[in-house]
This record gives sequence, C-alpha cells and structure tokens, in this order.
Amino acid sequence: MKQLIHTYAMVLIAVIMLFTFLVSYATTQSDRSDVNNQLNQITRNVTTAMGGYQTDLRRMVLELFPDQVKIDSMLDYFYMDFSKYYTQQLELPQFQLFPRDVEKLYDRYDGIRGFVVTLDATGDIFYSSSDNKMGYKPQKLPDISKYMIFTRPIMNFESYKAVGNLYVLMDYEVLDDLVYQERFMVEPIVFLLSPTGNIQYEYNTGNGIELREEILERYKTREPLDSEMFDRYSYQQIKLSDGTTLIVAARNYDIFMKSFNTYAFTIMGGLFLVGVLLFVLFKTFGRYDDQVRDILGTMESVRTGSIDDRIAVDNKEGELFTISSAINETLDSMNRYIKQIYQMEIRQQDINMRALQSQINPHFLYNTLEFIRMYAVAEGVDELADIVFTFSTLLRNNISLEKTTTLAKELEFVEKYVYLHQMRYPNKIAYKFDVAENFEMISIPKFTLQPLIENYFVHGVNYRRVDNAIKVNVYKENKRIHIRVSDNGKGVDDDTLKAIQLRLEESEFDLENDKSVGLVNVHERLKVFFKDQDYRFEVGRSENGGFAVLISFIEEDSDV
Repeated sequence: MKQLIHTYAMVLIAVIMLFTFLVSYATTQSDRSDVNNQLNQITRNVTTAMGGYQTDLRRMVLELFPDQVKIDSMLDYFYMDFSKYYTQQLELPQFQLFPRDVEKLYDRYDGIRGFVVTLDATGDIFYSSSDNKMGYKPQKLPDISKYMIFTRPIMNFESYKAVGNLYVLMDYEVLDDLVYQERFMVEPIVFLLSPTGNIQYEYNTGNGIELREEILERYKTREPLDSEMFDRYSYQQIKLSDGTTLIVAARNYDIFMKSFNTYAFTIMGGLFLVGVLLFVLFKTFGRYDDQVRDILGTMESVRTGSIDDRIAVDNKEGELFTISSAINETLDSMNRYIKQIYQMEIRQQDINMRALQSQINPHFLYNTLEFIRMYAVAEGVDELADIVFTFSTLLRNNISLEKTTTLAKELEFVEKYVYLHQMRYPNKIAYKFDVAENFEMISIPKFTLQPLIENYFVHGVNYRRVDNAIKVNVYKENKRIHIRVSDNGKGVDDDTLKAIQLRLEESEFDLENDKSVGLVNVHERLKVFFKDQDYRFEVGRSENGGFAVLISFIEEDSDV
C-alpha cells in the first residue's frame, strides 16, 4: 500500500510540474510581447514630444528674430548698458526691446523654465528664467544642469552667418510624465543622448545603472552602441532628426520577475493541490499507523524524562482513543503524586528549620554579638562594630518566627544584607531603593525581596567590575502596585530565561538550579498571600542587560 501511494504521488507531481512549465512558458512569451509594446509606446511618445519641442524652438527663433531689425536690437542689448539701450530703442521709429520679446515667449509656450542666448563673437551671455523673465547678462552662466536643453543657431540676415545660439530650458518632468504613464508592465530605462555622448535626459529608477555606465564608456572610447551591450535587455534605439539618440530598454530580469509574479500563483496553486491530495491520501491510508506512532513516541519521550508530555487524544479513534486517555490519566496521577511528595518534603524542611531555630538561645547570641561590637568600639574599630551590629540585626530578623512584614522593614533588612556585601567588596557594589510615597507600610510575606537580592549576589554580580548595581522600585500604575528588582549583572540567556518562566508557570522546582528554587519559592508564597488572582510574578532582562523580577498586585487587596 505504501509503495502504491508513493508511485501515485510521483505521477501526480510530474503532471503538475509539466502543467506549470507550460503555463510559465506561455506567460513569459505573453509578458515579453507586452513589454515590447510598452517600449514601442514610450519611444513614440518621446519621439513625438521631442519633435514638438524642436518645432516650438523653430517658432521661438522666428518670433524673436523675424528680421534684421530684431537681430540688431539683440546685439545692441549685449553691447550697451540697459539705460542707453532703452533710450536708443525709444528713439527708433519702431520700439524694439529684446528682453520684453523674450518675456512674451513664456506666455505663448508651456513648460519653459528659461532661455539662454550666447554670442559667438564675444562669448557674452543672456540668461532668463521663470523667476526673472526679463533676464540679465551674467558674467557666468548659472547651473542649468537640472533642465532639459534645446538649442538652435541665430542667423544674421545680412551675412547669413550664425551670430550666436538660442537655448531653451525645459523641465525633465515633461518627459518623466510621458514615461511614467507607460509603466504598466516593468520599470523602463530611457536615455536621450546628444551627438557628443552627453546624457540629455535619463529615466532610471536604479535598474539601468549598468547600462548607463556602458553607454558612457562606449562614447568615451568611440565604440558603436551595438547589440552586444544589450544582451541583458529588450530595447528600442532610434536617431532623432536633431542628431540625438533615443534608447528605451527594459531588463530581461525585470521581465522574468514580472512573468514569475504572474505564474507564481499557478505554481503555488499546483503545489497546494498536490499537498492537499497527498495529505488526504496519506491521511486516509496512514491514519492508523500515525496514531500508533504518536502513542509510542510520547511514551518514549516520557521514558527519557519528559514527564509533562501527553498523548494527543483529539486525533485518536476507537480503542486507540481509550488507550491514550488511560495513559494520560496515569501520567497525570503520577505527576500529582510527585508534586505532593515534593511539597511534603518542603513542609518537612520548614518544620525542621523552625525546630532548629527554637533550639538556639537568642539572648546568648545577641549578648555575644553585642559584646564583640562594644569591644570593637572600645578598640576604635568602628567599621567592625557596624558590621557586627548589621549582622546581629539580620540574625534577629532570621530567627524571628513572623510570617509577614512591611515593605519598609523588608527593605531595611535587604539594605543591611547588601551593606555586608559592600563591606566585603568595597567600592564595587551600589544599590538604590526608589519607593513611592505611602507604600512603606504595605504588608508582604517575610523574605520576599531577600531571595531576589541574594540571587543577584550568587548568580549575577561580577566582582571584577566596579559598577555593579541593583535597584528596587516600588510604584503604582493602573491601580496596581509594582515591586521591581533589577540589576546590571550577567543576566541569563534565552534558553535559561524560558526555562525559569516555564517553572514559574507550572510551579515546578528545579533542585539543580538555585536561582529557580528561590524564585519559585517566593512565587508560591506570594500566590498564597495575594490569593493568586490579583497577583503577578514576571521575570526578564533589565534595560542594562541584567536580570529583572516584577511583582505586582491590586492595591485594594493589599494592606496599604
């Protein structure tokens, strides 16, 4: 049966792949034809626009210089200062003012951004822009590289020789719009090249950088723009009437990606169909085998130590469902029994600890420590006296049998605990307690913060550093009181952090991990104290890369 299923699956995949290949080939040929139509349309649009610009330029020259009188007026403008030129023109029978004639062209023709007139004999320049239509005679021509430039010579009617040139400046956006509206297939690449190889216009969104460099290199070495350089492109190349060369191209890679995006849905549909058919096939004939394998796999996992694994029963049928449910119930009972035994061991250890504490004579210990402290004071060793006093206070707090305390007393106890570490490692440890006002009298279980601080000194502090720091924040947010303990220590990796979070969720003690035991112990006692539903215990990383613990609970259920 399995061999028959495999053979059928191979035949099915082969048929789907053949169909996909045929669809892909047809789609590619259709898209390539559409891209060629796109390039032809762009070529026609740009050619028509360039022809229109040349026609307008001829009209502009005829309107500015229809006769020798206009030519002479333009030359007088260049050779005289404006006041003398203006006075001279007023004395003529027909008033001629060259800058005014230029200004009128802006109203007659759309898209003009400026004019430049140069004289061959002197090299003088007249520059007019849309901001200063009357123009002026600059010493140096401003930067006009941002414009598309069309030029035509100015002829002297008497000598029939060129006296200069008229340059018309147009916005590139005019051609950009013509190209942009034809982007229905792929991003085109358009170059308009002057006879000398300068790029007069370029539409290139980044896909034509290599082609641009190759064109410039060919012009630089005076090599022809032949078909070899267009091997990776579909293109159109024509020479316009003014000597400029128009190149419109599209990368074959872009055409392929366009086609692929089209027939990718066919491929995905075919693969999905194959997947569905194979799934139904193997689901129908391999269901029983899969169910047995699932049961055996789960049992093997439990045997190797994953006692929380369970057999999925939602996909089991008949007698396998009954067997799976019975095994799961047995494993649940075993887990409950193990936890009960562990909880009993914890309670027994607590009873033993209390019995041990009750056997110690507190007065003897306190009197002895007080004698040592007073002896240190008498000998002038004040620092030792402070250390003994702090230790005596900690010992008194540890021996007392109180189950609850206030936040202020707990912080005072923690502060003394940190102080002893500071004495052992001077100038290497800093701490800060930031407690919001009126929160000092909050009731919490005894030894809530001390295990968290102790975890830092056991697992997080680095005594080779001098900037070790731990901080306790107590603040209120959204009717909840938050107690946050954070440090800048070694922190934990992702796997360890996930493991700790899992143990907190499942209240599972890990006897080989001291940090886990301390955190779970605090968490369990707080759950009982705050009735569980109004209490949260979260662990993570601090903003400095260390370890952080956040305890929060509803204010109305706490003794504020």
